Amino acid sequence: MQKIHFFSESIDFDLSESQKITTWIEKIITKEGFEIKLLNYIFCNDEYLHQINLEYLNHDTYTDIITFDNSEKDKTVESDIFISVERVRENATKFDTSFENELARVLI
Repeated sequence: MQKIHFFSESIDFDLSESQKITTWIEKIITKEGFEIKLLNYIFCNDEYLHQINLEYLNHDTYTDIITFDNSEKDKTVESDIFISVERVRENATKFDTSFENELARVLI
């Protein structure tokens, strides 16, 4: 059963090499001594993530990532991770790196 899922909301975004990235994430989490129960990555635009930031965290700011830890047991990963593709692109330019490198930074 697949434990890592990739979705998009309010944006047209397909993660290239998703199986390779899934394997990479699984290896890192396992190496750190954790077990994946369920990990959802939701790629979205700035406005969608800003609304989540306002509604759930009461922060009126833009950000590249918001993570909700739904884990009920120690050493278990069960999370929803929202990523603004627009912020990732902007940060890649700001930090003089590729979109892929900046995306890898926020994936883990």
